[in-house]
Amino acid sequence: MKPPLTYDIAAAIETHLAAIVTRSELDDLFRGTPLASEDPGSYGKGPRLRAVLAWAVAHDVEAGKDFVDQLFSRIRGQGRLDAIGEDGLCALKAVFRKEGCELTNEGEFSPLFLDGLSERELPAALRQYVQRAKAGHMDAALVTGTGKDRLEAVAAHVCGETPDADRKRLSFPKRLRSAFSHLGMAFGAPAADPATAHVHDLERSMYTLACRINDLRNNEGTGHGRPWLPNVSPAESKAAIEFMGVIAEYMLTRHDELNS
Repeated sequence: MKPPLTYDIAAAIETHLAAIVTRSELDDLFRGTPLASEDPGSYGKGPRLRAVLAWAVAHDVEAGKDFVDQLFSRIRGQGRLDAIGEDGLCALKAVFRKEGCELTNEGEFSPLFLDGLSERELPAALRQYVQRAKAGHMDAALVTGTGKDRLEAVAAHVCGETPDADRKRLSFPKRLRSAFSHLGMAFGAPAADPATAHVHDLERSMYTLACRINDLRNNEGTGHGRPWLPNVSPAESKAAIEFMGVIAEYMLTRHDELNS
């Protein structure tokens, strides 16, 4: 996703990124964009960032978002994010988080909440969560703004529900069963056809595993605290996250195949 841009974000970028970006990089990033004409090139890096981003917030937010995205991409690609320092990274995370955007430790952006995403934006956001979950990133276990995890969000998506739909009507097992049925995936009785038994059994195992992962969730959480029950160890929660990512990716792939 593109990062948001506000005056607070612009100030934080000036404060924490001016020291690690070069003048030539700013020249390259501004060149050929609507921001180039607002660049006071004879000034220092901080004032240049301040002037251009403040103008973008007021006059061309999309161009400003593109610039911020490319700036972080440049820093991330060259492995310089650590140069910001822990305090700087925490400050940047906090200012983006206020706008519903998660800045990861790797310098990538993802939506903090699935609620409010458009139908066009949702699949890409879910894919991003799935990739982080498969990699075992602990932040991928955090629940969405509706208090439900990524796997339930995927289940709702493949059933054609919007992120902010009322999800209290179905329990997690019933919702997942509905999604599996919608995708033509097995979840109940053993396969009657020996030719498809291996896939059938694999999908039934996925359903059972997903339900067991759900049992490990702290269902009283609000999405801002510990996502797992207190007796779940870090190793167990990491495994659960990765399993969740694999199952969710399989479901999204099946969904894409059905709609291709």
